Amino acid sequence: MGRGGLFKMVRGKLFNKIAYGALLGLCVSIAFSIVAVEFFVGLLFILWLAKLFIDDKTVIHHSKVSAILIIFVTLRILSSLFSLDINNSLNSLGKLPLLLVFFPINTLFSRKDLEKALGVMIIAIALASLLGSAKVIFFGMDRARTTYGGYTGLSLQITVAINLSLYFILKTKHALKLYLPFFIILFIGLLATYARTQWITAFLSIIVAIALIRPKRLFYIISGMICGLLSVPESIMQRLLETFRYGGDSSRIALWDGSLDLLKGLPFFGYGPKTFLDIFPKSALKELLDQSVWNYHNDFIQVAIESGWLTLAVFIILWCVILILVCRAACLRDSMKILCGTAFLGLFVSSLLNGVFFDPMVMPIIALLFVVLGRSEEINLKKGDKLLLVRLDKIGDVVLTTPMAGALKKRFPGVIIDMAVRPGISLVASMSAHVDKVVEAPGSVLKFSKIIKMNKYKMAVLVHPDIWAAVAISLARVRIRIGSEYRLWAPLLLTHRVLRHRDPRRHESVLNAELLEFLGIDSNDLPSPELNTIDSAFSFEPEKPIIGFHPGSGGSVLRCQPRIFGEAARLLKESGFSIVVTGGTDDEKSVEEFLCASGLVDYDFAGKTNISELGKIISKCQVFVAQGTGPLHIASGLGIPVVGVYPPSLKTGVKRWHPLGSKYIAVKPKLSECKRCIGEKCSHFNCLESICPEEIVRAVKELSVVKSSINGNKK
Repeated sequence: MGRGGLFKMVRGKLFNKIAYGALLGLCVSIAFSIVAVEFFVGLLFILWLAKLFIDDKTVIHHSKVSAILIIFVTLRILSSLFSLDINNSLNSLGKLPLLLVFFPINTLFSRKDLEKALGVMIIAIALASLLGSAKVIFFGMDRARTTYGGYTGLSLQITVAINLSLYFILKTKHALKLYLPFFIILFIGLLATYARTQWITAFLSIIVAIALIRPKRLFYIISGMICGLLSVPESIMQRLLETFRYGGDSSRIALWDGSLDLLKGLPFFGYGPKTFLDIFPKSALKELLDQSVWNYHNDFIQVAIESGWLTLAVFIILWCVILILVCRAACLRDSMKILCGTAFLGLFVSSLLNGVFFDPMVMPIIALLFVVLGRSEEINLKKGDKLLLVRLDKIGDVVLTTPMAGALKKRFPGVIIDMAVRPGISLVASMSAHVDKVVEAPGSVLKFSKIIKMNKYKMAVLVHPDIWAAVAISLARVRIRIGSEYRLWAPLLLTHRVLRHRDPRRHESVLNAELLEFLGIDSNDLPSPELNTIDSAFSFEPEKPIIGFHPGSGGSVLRCQPRIFGEAARLLKESGFSIVVTGGTDDEKSVEEFLCASGLVDYDFAGKTNISELGKIISKCQVFVAQGTGPLHIASGLGIPVVGVYPPSLKTGVKRWHPLGSKYIAVKPKLSECKRCIGEKCSHFNCLESICPEEIVRAVKELSVVKSSINGNKK
């Protein structure tokens, strides 16, 4: 299968169905089989890698959890390499993918997919809860357990499921009828686990969730839970009260006292994972009533002893980020994120009294909660929303970016599109029919950020990677910040990152619009730039049709000699055409060479006009001739036929930089296309000197006939 076939495969419906099936398989198997969990996690990783390496249009969803999770896992791996028992510690790494499945899930699925998957997971855990409860009630088992693990893992799963089920119960009456029975089953199953810590955490997390989502119903919920507790059998109530003795059958106080001795003289990377029985003081171990204890019953102590103080600091930061995300979700009144946060509250309290974070029965669930809680805002643009396109490049780059504004307006009717450009070329963006307002980016990042903040943009698109522009839109707290993934700073400054290279085999405007494809915009179906002249006091009314020449190179390393343009102009003038020459203030030398070869021209505006005046001059031309520079793209955007002179380079050639908006003819050397121009090192340097003026003349005459026929039809 070729590359094109692979592209179609990973973007096809079958790929999406397989990925979604793997997600549902994971959510179901969490409650029943660790082997099945590992299989579906492996499948998700394979699909994720295929998506990343084959489909360069993949969107990377931003999450504040991502970087911290990578650092935490990296430190955890390093602690295994420096472990007192390397073999045992390295074996523990086999479970880390259960936590790192966060990354495939975060990339492959939408918020809607995740909500459906969590609904399936709730039902699966409820069935496991029902099975465990039945074994306790009818078959004399001491505690409800899953089919592959202990009561602690099941109780933690149930605690999370109880929180998440509230989302569906509160959502609609139909969902209430469906999920209320599962909620009751989960509650009974939690009691049957006799997991006293989870009883308390479930109670606390439900109260916090209702207080944040439905505060008016809090009194009724608490009253109902108290009534439920009063109906609990006395044996279960006694087990609940034992929790407050902080000792009981697990001797947690003695366990933590023994852990303090291990913290003295702790190695930088700790003693290594899975070394509890090797390093825990034997004297303290003998004092424990529960001789089957195999961990520290506290995640924070466990992380510190096994992986060192630095890893503990990162672990604490991770929990702080979770708290920040929960507070943000509460401010935005996002019920699903709030309930994921209260589920984390239950896990946090449990982690103080149990081993939670590294429990293989819970790690995939933690990954799912991380994805939902850390997922950036879903983009839903409506009439009146203000959007900013940021392109701090040259004139041609700006012109070829304006179709993005047209595409956004077509996709989201009524939105307001502004464009940020560098000082001096704001008039170019102002000529676009798609752009509502132009913002000049000052040299200071803080000033630029202040301007952006004043305009209250909902979304900003960083069309070309620019770290200072990214810092500015980030400091301005634009809620949706879109850009390329391929920068080290992208995860820190952008909320939505698109995984794609600027492939020179595709046109620049298409590369720009690919940033928006995940919004439902087809990058291959873009409007033309549609430029208009700007009203000013300047007037230019030639007596007859003219041919425009712009001999400047726009700073290009490889440029066509101005004398070639000049000789073409001379030949055209001899054929009866009038000639106008344009140029910027830095094109003085190029214009001088052009004039030496062409002789006197009818109109010489080189270095005498600004951009708006240049636009008026170009609009009067029959045909405009230039290299692949800004004025060429302005002419094409104004609907003027153009002749462009291009090098055979793939990176700077016609394939990527051809003009849009009007008919054009590209003139280039008769050489095979090279990947990039290496300048004077090339054996064909300077290949543009091989272009004959007659080629330009023929192209101009061909296009002038087309222009004349168009004008005749208009009349």
